[in-house]
Amino acid sequence: MNFRRRPYPKDAAACFPRPSIKCIFSLVAVNILAVPHTTAFLSPASEAKLSLSSRTRTEFKPVNTRHKLPRFLHQESEASQHGRWRLQAKTPDEDMSSTALSPSNKPESTSSLKDILIIVFPLLLVYISNQWSRASIYYLVDFATGASTNDAASNAVSAYEAMNIDLQFTQSQYGVLASTAFTVLFALSSLIAGNLADKYNRKILTLASCAIWTVATMAQGQAQSYDQVLAARIIMGGACAFCVPAAYSLIAEKISKDKAALANSIYGSGVYLGGGLASLSILLDENTGWRDTLEVIGLFGVLSVLVSGVLLPSDGDRDVK
Repeated sequence: MNFRRRPYPKDAAACFPRPSIKCIFSLVAVNILAVPHTTAFLSPASEAKLSLSSRTRTEFKPVNTRHKLPRFLHQESEASQHGRWRLQAKTPDEDMSSTALSPSNKPESTSSLKDILIIVFPLLLVYISNQWSRASIYYLVDFATGASTNDAASNAVSAYEAMNIDLQFTQSQYGVLASTAFTVLFALSSLIAGNLADKYNRKILTLASCAIWTVATMAQGQAQSYDQVLAARIIMGGACAFCVPAAYSLIAEKISKDKAALANSIYGSGVYLGGGLASLSILLDENTGWRDTLEVIGLFGVLSVLVSGVLLPSDGDRDVK
């Protein structure tokens, strides 16, 4: 028995007829009729809200119901394994009110001027002491020609006012005191100062470093040789490195973000205030001599330590370290 193979039509598209307009309208009607199923379990109040406002949006809330919702609305509730999700209308105004009351959206507390002064003022005093102590030596020497004459009266006055005449050191030795002796240990200490400020009590670090360079400043005023001044400058350089990292870290943590720039600008002015006081040390030098001038600078450091110890707040959990 011979079976003939039915030939395919020349136009393959003829096997798949195009949908008619009647078919398209039928599909649209089915979708429209399916909409009431999504609102079949809504309360009358919710249906009224959905119909009256086009600005309303929907969200799902778990409720216990025995009715079976459409598959695309069927989800398990986190609160209960038997929970189902139902539609509930919520206006944008209600959503904004609930969002505003949530704890996560509460604005950050703003630091007052009093809070800024309590934190920044003692740190500023310490920073001024830092800059004044390190820069004072620039104004307590005199390498002028008249200072090295053989006149006894002239040399007596110069020894009273100029450190280099009293301790008999040269300009090259002064260059070591003014730069290398201070900056070498300062640079090395700066590498670990920030790490210690991140781990340990920053208030104690600030007070301890200020106390050390204050003692070093007073020791320079009592020095009887160049080597003693050199040792004091080296110790001072190591202590001064711990001032800034601890201070900026405290300001960033204790002051709110909207006042951080103001607090940092106030603290940063300590560089210029300390430098200005160092230049005015010439007036103290002319009236009290270079030794007493260094003692006055040291007394200001002692005052800074006392004020900072009283005003600076505790460093939180780091107090135990």
